[in-house]
Amino acid sequence: MLQPPQEVLESPGRRWKLLVEIPVISVFVDFAHRLRRRFSLSAVGLLTVIAVFLLSRDSHNESRLRGYVEGEFVYIAPATGGILENVQVTRGQMVRVGDAFFTLETTGLTAALNSATARYNNLTKGKRPEEISVIEKQKEQVEANLISAKKSYDRCRELAKTHAVSQSDLDEKTAAYKALLARQQEISAAYEVAKMGARSDEIDAAGQEVIRARNDLDNARPVARQDGQVEDVYYHPGEFVTAGAPVVSFLPSENIKIRFFVAQRMLPKISVGKKATIILDESNPPVAARIVFISPKAEFTPPVIYSVGSSEKLMFLVEAIPEKFDKRLHPGLPVTLLLDEK
Repeated sequence: MLQPPQEVLESPGRRWKLLVEIPVISVFVDFAHRLRRRFSLSAVGLLTVIAVFLLSRDSHNESRLRGYVEGEFVYIAPATGGILENVQVTRGQMVRVGDAFFTLETTGLTAALNSATARYNNLTKGKRPEEISVIEKQKEQVEANLISAKKSYDRCRELAKTHAVSQSDLDEKTAAYKALLARQQEISAAYEVAKMGARSDEIDAAGQEVIRARNDLDNARPVARQDGQVEDVYYHPGEFVTAGAPVVSFLPSENIKIRFFVAQRMLPKISVGKKATIILDESNPPVAARIVFISPKAEFTPPVIYSVGSSEKLMFLVEAIPEKFDKRLHPGLPVTLLLDEK
């Protein structure tokens, strides 16, 4: 039987593969020699048989591609700075939708929200009841004076017809009546305005301040919007966190993908939506996946760990995602991807 070089046997990454391939090749070579003796094959004929066998093996291995697991992390950061009050997660923890990541000290943010809410409510209510009461009394006094002035004006006008009063007296009564009538209209308008709120643009601006203050308070205690795993925690309780500084790095389950590279001659066999199988190792069950992206641009051959046996200079990046979340798919893990032949 064929024996591999000692340095190959000492490589743990290739030992398992040799245990399978060397016996198969040895058996085939022995079988080829028997064919040569039985059918009197020439050396060229023997080499042709061996070449056909090796080409068939290479064609079969084209559907097995080397790749690696990639994770697109989400960095959770507050919109405003503050003292970190509590951290509700730890490294490696699985979280569900709605689980809290951390909480900043919220005393100042809560006060800002209360102030903005109070201002908005004040603008929508109009004046205070005491101020409206003062205007009501002024309105009642003006209306009473207007009634008295109307009577004096009517009486003076009738007497003026018989020349019992002078024209100057009638003019004086007329001016007093019209002045009170204008004052009554003014006070009535002021009363209606007092019951109204502020201008619509002021109310809208105050409403936006309330929304902004509420968002700042919510961002001070963010929660998970997707299921996933916490990758790392960068701050500890009591430390000051600046606005926009990540406190937690988080890997949503939907952000795990498998990247691998294929030669141009294989592109016709690959399409978006094509089914594939992810093989972690010989002792773990495979993971179903499907292709979601094929790069339109070629790039240089990636590191050898991701393209074992590849002699192509230019390759195309292809991405696949697992059909279901599998906690065994850790970012950076080398995997084998088997394309569906259908």
